[in-house]
Amino acid sequence: MIRFKQATLAFAAALAVAAPQAQAQAQASETDSRIGWYGDFAVGGTRYESEPGFVLCRCRKGSATALKVGAGYRFGVSAVEAWYMDLGKANFGADYWGPATSAHMRAAVLGGAWSARWGRYVEATWRVGAAFVNATGDGGSQHDVRATGGFSLGWRTTETSTLELGFDILSARDASGARTDAVPVTLGFRQRF
Repeated sequence: MIRFKQATLAFAAALAVAAPQAQAQAQASETDSRIGWYGDFAVGGTRYESEPGFVLCRCRKGSATALKVGAGYRFGVSAVEAWYMDLGKANFGADYWGPATSAHMRAAVLGGAWSARWGRYVEATWRVGAAFVNATGDGGSQHDVRATGGFSLGWRTTETSTLELGFDILSARDASGARTDAVPVTLGFRQRF
Protein backbone atom coordinates (compact mmCIF):
# COMPACT_ATOMS: atom_id res chain seq x y z
CA MET A 1 0.00 0.00 0.00
CA ILE A 2 2.80 2.41 0.89
CA ARG A 3 4.68 1.60 -2.32
CA PHE A 4 1.47 2.06 -4.32
CA LYS A 5 0.88 5.50 -2.77
CA GLN A 6 4.52 6.50 -3.32
CA ALA A 7 4.36 5.38 -6.95
CA THR A 8 1.10 7.30 -7.44
CA LEU A 9 2.61 10.49 -5.96
CA ALA A 10 5.75 10.13 -8.08
CA PHE A 11 3.59 9.57 -11.17
CA ALA A 12 1.50 12.70 -10.42
CA ALA A 13 4.66 14.79 -9.86
CA ALA A 14 6.18 13.61 -13.15
CA LEU A 15 2.95 14.44 -14.96
CA ALA A 16 2.83 17.93 -13.41
CA VAL A 17 6.41 18.64 -14.51
CA ALA A 18 6.14 17.22 -18.03
CA ALA A 19 2.66 18.39 -19.05
CA PRO A 20 3.51 22.13 -19.48
CA GLN A 21 6.64 21.26 -21.49
CA ALA A 22 4.69 18.87 -23.71
CA GLN A 23 1.94 21.46 -24.29
CA ALA A 24 4.50 24.11 -25.30
CA GLN A 25 6.17 21.63 -27.63
CA ALA A 26 2.86 20.85 -29.34
CA GLN A 27 2.02 24.52 -29.80
CA ALA A 28 5.41 25.18 -31.40
CA SER A 29 4.76 22.55 -34.07
CA GLU A 30 2.39 23.57 -36.85
CA THR A 31 1.65 20.03 -38.02
CA ASP A 32 1.71 17.31 -35.40
CA SER A 33 2.18 13.78 -36.74
CA ARG A 34 0.64 12.36 -33.55
CA ILE A 35 -2.91 13.43 -34.41
CA GLY A 36 -5.26 10.60 -35.35
CA TRP A 37 -6.40 7.07 -34.51
CA TYR A 38 -3.95 4.44 -33.31
CA GLY A 39 -3.84 0.86 -32.07
CA ASP A 40 -1.54 -0.65 -29.46
CA PHE A 41 -0.53 -4.22 -28.60
CA ALA A 42 1.79 -5.19 -25.73
CA VAL A 43 2.99 -8.32 -23.90
CA GLY A 44 5.13 -8.76 -20.83
CA GLY A 45 5.03 -9.81 -17.22
CA THR A 46 2.97 -8.87 -14.19
CA ARG A 47 4.29 -8.69 -10.65
CA TYR A 48 1.56 -9.37 -8.09
CA GLU A 49 1.72 -8.55 -4.39
CA SER A 50 -1.13 -9.99 -2.32
CA GLU A 51 -2.51 -8.24 0.76
CA PRO A 52 -0.01 -5.42 1.14
CA GLY A 53 -0.61 -3.52 4.37
CA PHE A 54 0.91 -1.19 6.94
CA VAL A 55 1.39 -3.28 10.07
CA LEU A 56 0.76 -6.98 9.57
CA CYS A 57 1.59 -7.60 5.93
CA ARG A 58 1.61 -11.05 4.40
CA CYS A 59 2.99 -9.47 1.23
CA ARG A 60 2.96 -12.66 -0.78
CA LYS A 61 4.42 -12.17 -4.22
CA GLY A 62 3.73 -13.86 -7.55
CA SER A 63 4.20 -13.27 -11.25
CA ALA A 64 2.30 -13.95 -14.46
CA THR A 65 2.21 -13.11 -18.16
CA ALA A 66 0.52 -9.84 -19.19
CA LEU A 67 -1.35 -8.92 -22.37
CA LYS A 68 -2.63 -5.45 -23.30
CA VAL A 69 -4.62 -4.47 -26.39
CA GLY A 70 -5.75 -0.90 -26.88
CA ALA A 71 -6.89 1.83 -29.22
CA GLY A 72 -7.12 5.57 -28.97
CA TYR A 73 -7.40 8.93 -30.63
CA ARG A 74 -4.64 11.46 -30.15
CA PHE A 75 -5.27 15.20 -30.41
CA GLY A 76 -1.57 16.09 -30.37
CA VAL A 77 -0.19 16.03 -26.85
CA SER A 78 -3.33 14.54 -25.27
CA ALA A 79 -5.33 11.45 -26.19
CA VAL A 80 -8.29 9.33 -25.14
CA GLU A 81 -7.68 5.59 -24.91
CA ALA A 82 -9.47 2.31 -24.28
CA TRP A 83 -7.56 -0.83 -23.19
CA TYR A 84 -8.22 -4.46 -22.42
CA MET A 85 -5.66 -5.89 -19.99
CA ASP A 86 -5.27 -9.53 -18.97
CA LEU A 87 -2.66 -9.51 -16.22
CA GLY A 88 -2.41 -13.29 -15.96
CA LYS A 89 -2.83 -15.73 -13.09
CA ALA A 90 -0.32 -15.76 -10.23
CA ASN A 91 -0.07 -18.44 -7.56
CA PHE A 92 0.90 -17.62 -3.99
CA GLY A 93 2.34 -20.37 -1.83
CA ALA A 94 1.01 -21.36 1.61
CA ASP A 95 2.42 -19.57 4.63
CA TYR A 96 1.92 -19.47 8.40
CA TRP A 97 -1.37 -17.54 8.09
CA GLY A 98 -3.08 -19.53 5.37
CA PRO A 99 -3.09 -21.98 2.45
CA ALA A 100 -1.88 -21.43 -1.08
CA THR A 101 -4.03 -19.02 -3.13
CA SER A 102 -4.08 -17.47 -6.57
CA ALA A 103 -5.02 -14.17 -8.21
CA HIS A 104 -6.03 -13.30 -11.77
CA MET A 105 -6.94 -9.79 -12.90
CA ARG A 106 -8.58 -8.67 -16.10
CA ALA A 107 -9.56 -5.06 -16.76
CA ALA A 108 -11.19 -2.81 -19.32
CA VAL A 109 -9.68 0.66 -19.01
CA LEU A 110 -10.97 4.00 -20.27
CA GLY A 111 -8.71 6.99 -19.78
CA GLY A 112 -6.53 9.78 -21.01
CA ALA A 113 -2.90 10.00 -22.06
CA TRP A 114 -0.37 12.82 -22.42
CA SER A 115 2.87 12.56 -24.33
CA ALA A 116 6.11 14.47 -24.78
CA ARG A 117 8.80 14.04 -27.40
CA TRP A 118 12.51 14.55 -27.04
CA GLY A 119 14.29 14.79 -30.33
CA ARG A 120 13.14 12.81 -33.33
CA TYR A 121 12.87 9.34 -31.81
CA VAL A 122 12.14 9.38 -28.05
CA GLU A 123 8.59 9.75 -26.71
CA ALA A 124 7.23 9.46 -23.16
CA THR A 125 3.54 8.91 -22.39
CA TRP A 126 1.67 9.22 -19.08
CA ARG A 127 -1.71 7.51 -18.65
CA VAL A 128 -4.53 7.74 -16.09
CA GLY A 129 -7.93 6.12 -16.23
CA ALA A 130 -10.76 4.15 -14.71
CA ALA A 131 -10.34 0.38 -14.76
CA PHE A 132 -13.35 -1.93 -14.68
CA VAL A 133 -11.62 -4.84 -12.94
CA ASN A 134 -12.54 -8.51 -12.64
CA ALA A 135 -10.36 -9.91 -9.84
CA THR A 136 -10.56 -13.68 -9.48
CA GLY A 137 -9.10 -15.64 -6.60
CA ASP A 138 -9.77 -18.82 -4.68
CA GLY A 139 -12.58 -17.01 -2.86
CA GLY A 140 -14.48 -16.28 -6.08
CA SER A 141 -14.71 -13.35 -8.46
CA GLN A 142 -15.19 -9.65 -7.69
CA HIS A 143 -16.02 -6.80 -10.09
CA ASP A 144 -14.86 -3.33 -9.15
CA VAL A 145 -14.00 0.09 -10.61
CA ARG A 146 -10.52 1.33 -9.70
CA ALA A 147 -8.19 4.15 -10.70
CA THR A 148 -5.15 3.12 -12.67
CA GLY A 149 -2.07 4.86 -13.98
CA GLY A 150 0.84 4.12 -16.21
CA PHE A 151 3.93 5.37 -17.96
CA SER A 152 5.68 4.31 -21.16
CA LEU A 153 8.90 5.24 -22.87
CA GLY A 154 8.82 4.86 -26.63
CA TRP A 155 11.21 4.73 -29.57
CA ARG A 156 9.66 5.98 -32.81
CA THR A 157 10.70 3.60 -35.60
CA THR A 158 8.79 5.57 -38.27
CA GLU A 159 6.56 8.63 -38.29
CA THR A 160 3.54 6.44 -37.47
CA SER A 161 5.05 3.50 -35.51
CA THR A 162 6.47 3.37 -31.99
CA LEU A 163 7.98 0.63 -29.83
CA GLU A 164 7.06 1.18 -26.16
CA LEU A 165 8.28 -0.08 -22.80
CA GLY A 166 5.27 0.33 -20.49
CA PHE A 167 4.69 0.28 -16.73
CA ASP A 168 1.19 0.26 -15.17
CA ILE A 169 -0.26 0.09 -11.64
CA LEU A 170 -3.57 -1.57 -10.76
CA SER A 171 -5.04 -2.59 -7.40
CA ALA A 172 -8.16 -4.63 -6.63
CA ARG A 173 -9.87 -6.87 -4.06
CA ASP A 174 -11.18 -10.34 -4.83
CA ALA A 175 -14.40 -11.87 -3.45
CA SER A 176 -12.62 -13.00 -0.26
CA GLY A 177 -11.56 -9.41 0.46
CA ALA A 178 -7.85 -9.99 -0.24
CA ARG A 179 -6.27 -6.91 -1.76
CA THR A 180 -3.77 -7.43 -4.56
CA ASP A 181 -1.55 -4.92 -6.35
CA ALA A 182 -0.56 -5.74 -9.94
CA VAL A 183 2.31 -4.05 -11.77
CA PRO A 184 2.57 -5.14 -15.42
CA VAL A 185 5.73 -4.27 -17.33
CA THR A 186 5.21 -4.70 -21.07
CA LEU A 187 6.89 -4.24 -24.43
CA GLY A 188 4.45 -2.97 -27.02
CA PHE A 189 3.97 -1.68 -30.52
CA ARG A 190 1.78 1.35 -31.33
CA GLN A 191 0.65 2.07 -34.89
CA ARG A 192 -1.11 5.25 -36.00
CA PHE A 193 -3.61 4.85 -38.84
